[in-house]
Amino acid sequence: MARQQKKEDKTSTAVALRRTLPHNLEAEDAVLGAFLTDADILADHLSGLSEEDFYSHANRTVFVCMKDLAAKSMPVDIVTVTGKLEREEKLQEAGGLERLEELADTLPSAANCEYYIGIIKRDALMRRIISTCGMVIDNAFSLDDSQKALAIAEASIYEIGTNNQKGELVPIGEPTLEVVDRLSEVFKTKKPATGLMTHYRNLDRMTNGFMPGQMIILAARPGCGKTSFAMSIATNIAKYSPEKVVAAFNLEMSSQELVQRILVSLTRIDNSTMIKGEETQEELQKLFEAQRQLSDSKLFIDDTASQTAEEIMSKCRRLKAKQKRLDLVIIDYLQLMSPSKNRDGNRQQEVADTSRFIKMMAKELKVPVIVLSQMSRDIEKREDKTPMLADLRESGSIEQDADMVFFLNNADGENEDTVEKKNVSLIIAKHRNGATGTIYYVFDKKHMRFSVAVNKKQAESAPSQQEGAPENAGDVARDMQEEDGYGYYAEDEFAPIEEPEGGAFDLSELQDAADFIPPADEE
Repeated sequence: MARQQKKEDKTSTAVALRRTLPHNLEAEDAVLGAFLTDADILADHLSGLSEEDFYSHANRTVFVCMKDLAAKSMPVDIVTVTGKLEREEKLQEAGGLERLEELADTLPSAANCEYYIGIIKRDALMRRIISTCGMVIDNAFSLDDSQKALAIAEASIYEIGTNNQKGELVPIGEPTLEVVDRLSEVFKTKKPATGLMTHYRNLDRMTNGFMPGQMIILAARPGCGKTSFAMSIATNIAKYSPEKVVAAFNLEMSSQELVQRILVSLTRIDNSTMIKGEETQEELQKLFEAQRQLSDSKLFIDDTASQTAEEIMSKCRRLKAKQKRLDLVIIDYLQLMSPSKNRDGNRQQEVADTSRFIKMMAKELKVPVIVLSQMSRDIEKREDKTPMLADLRESGSIEQDADMVFFLNNADGENEDTVEKKNVSLIIAKHRNGATGTIYYVFDKKHMRFSVAVNKKQAESAPSQQEGAPENAGDVARDMQEEDGYGYYAEDEFAPIEEPEGGAFDLSELQDAADFIPPADEE
């Protein structure tokens, strides 16, 4: 009975789709006739049409011939079009000489021609919608995965909308006025426009925050902690900006593993201690407090493996609609995503397609997207292991699509998993709208935490001697002006540290360093 009902449903759908598709042959003929007889109309409107906009196969053939002639800067008229079609043996396919002469006798005014083009494009869009809906219906019948069918449906409809939106040339005065108004506001308030803050002050100052529509690549060799760093940013936002909505997709770890890492970072309880249940009563209280803090935040996680970019975009679109906002998306990691199109084993092209779609997603949802990426093994063959843009694995298009590219690198060369604390550098190798440079951190693997170092000298000396490192470079620099020594924050208290090997250095030495970031002005 169910099989019979499914068959009847599919049959009724097929009957509905067999109705005559929207078209207007008179409008198509009038536009082609205008192109044949009026060079100005041709120049104004030829580029705004495509072959698929024409319903009649004969009209498509004539239009393609016209477009080829115009592309070669040749005149487009009855003589040149007829000659080209004859040489290519397509004259009969275009309806013959008599039909071309009939087209040339059609003389609509320029105003009427614009109206007819509007009709053509309206009908073409309707046909695309019908065709796409047919494909969506077929997928609903044939696919077993409802979420995949939904993601394909949403992506397909979205693609129609984006393809139908064509930008226009505008007088430069319009965007100039907008830019000057924004800069004037910055001048008056002395507060530059900023994006989403990571709450790592040195990173925020270098990037001015993550802006809507940006695609940020975070790549690293194994063992550097790129997942931990990305989740540290998410945790910072959940802790300090709980109203912000963050979506984290981890295609490798389970949600429980991810949450445990976040709890370790928030509570500073040793991961092994947590696993064995050896916490103290005080540490257990910290764990409950961290759980309540995360519950009050708007951090959403998804551990579904082998997702496509379309599926991730579908989930983000629904989350944004439900929460009325979306502030950050994190994807861990690019090479684990399933390709949307079969490229016959061409992995590089599959990764390029995925990268391009993620950039489109960032623009459409108006949200920064952090994408973790693997690096090529070629870096292991070099004596200098400092990452370069060419080290991004499997596709140069990743570099092209990204607005920012970060490399997390072991500053001291330690790459063993047994090393509990590592001096790492965050190399900003590409920044489309700002400066590049290097920021120094200490990665405490035991507690899944990244702490900011004032500069490389501190990163190389402080972690090996003490349990903590500066959480905030600006605060450390300011306190260095007040203290004789040089220090870091442990928990919420300031504590001095041992004099670094090689002798002490003063604040002026730090200020001369290229990587020094001055403290923020006091409010």
